[in-house]
Amino acid sequence: MVAPSVIGVAGRVGSWKSSLATLLSEQSGWAVVRFSDYLKHLAGVRGIVPDRESLQRLGVECIEAGWDQFCT
Repeated sequence: MVAPSVIGVAGRVGSWKSSLATLLSEQSGWAVVRFSDYLKHLAGVRGIVPDRESLQRLGVECIEAGWDQFCT
């Protein structure tokens, strides 16, 4: 059986996504990569103030562009 290369965890604010990701990371030894961290980095590169509204718009833009860029 081939091990997955990515496990995605999605949910609303406060739905324990981070806690679940941390637990999975501790159990598997895999790194945790958060989409929000990527968005904050991208905002900085683009000179965008990383407030909630700007990050939301940037997130939508990234999702519409496809997951390849984020996953690599």
